[in-house]
Amino acid sequence: MTLAYILFILLRSTMFASLMASLFFCFKSYNPRYLRLFPFYNLLALVTESIVDIYYSEADNILQSTYETPYNVFTLIEFIFLTHIFFKLLVKKNQRIILSFLVISYLIVFVKVFLSRTAFNFSTWKCVLPLNLYFTINCLLYLHYVFKELPYSELQKEPSFFIITGVLFYSVVSTPALIFSAHKNPVSDLLYVLLTNTAYIFLHLSFIKAYTCRIPKS
Repeated sequence: MTLAYILFILLRSTMFASLMASLFFCFKSYNPRYLRLFPFYNLLALVTESIVDIYYSEADNILQSTYETPYNVFTLIEFIFLTHIFFKLLVKKNQRIILSFLVISYLIVFVKVFLSRTAFNFSTWKCVLPLNLYFTINCLLYLHYVFKELPYSELQKEPSFFIITGVLFYSVVSTPALIFSAHKNPVSDLLYVLLTNTAYIFLHLSFIKAYTCRIPKS
C-alpha cells in the first residue's frame, strides 16, 4: 500500500466525516447561521471527487481528456460559496472594499480563462492559482481583524477562525503543488499528490473543528 493510496483513503474518510459532522452540528441553534450552508458544500465536494474517481480516472476512458471539467465547475461554486462567507465575516468598510475589488478581479480572470477554451475544459491550475491568492488575501484580512479584536479564549469558540485557518492553509500549501503539477515527472507528480491531499485533509479537519467548537458544555 503506497503513501499516496493511504492519503487517498484518509482524504475520502475525512471528507465523509466532515459531511456527517456538518449535517449533525451546523443546524444547531447555538451555531451561526452561515454554517448551515456547509453541508451542501461538503456534499458537493464529496460528489465531485466521487464523479472524478468513477468516470474520469481511467487512462483509456473517453472522458479522461475532460477530467478537469468537474474540478473547474466545483472551483467556480467554491469561489461563490466562500465569497459569501467572506462577506459575512469581513464587516469593516475597508475590508469590504478590498473584498469587492478582489471579487471583480477574480471574475475577470475566470471569464477570460473560460472563454479561451471549450466550456469548463481547461487546466485547473489556471483558475485555482489566482483563486488561492484571492483566498489567501481575504483570510489574512480576517485573521488580522480577529487577532486585534478577540482574545485567544474567544477564538477557541469561534467557528469562523477554524474555517478561515483551514482555507488559508489549503490555499498556501496547494499553490506549490499546482506548480509541481506542470512538470510531468514521477517526483513532481508525487509531490503534487502529497501536498494537495495533505492540505485537503487539514481543510476538512478544520471544518469539523469549526462545526463542533461551540457545543454547549454541560
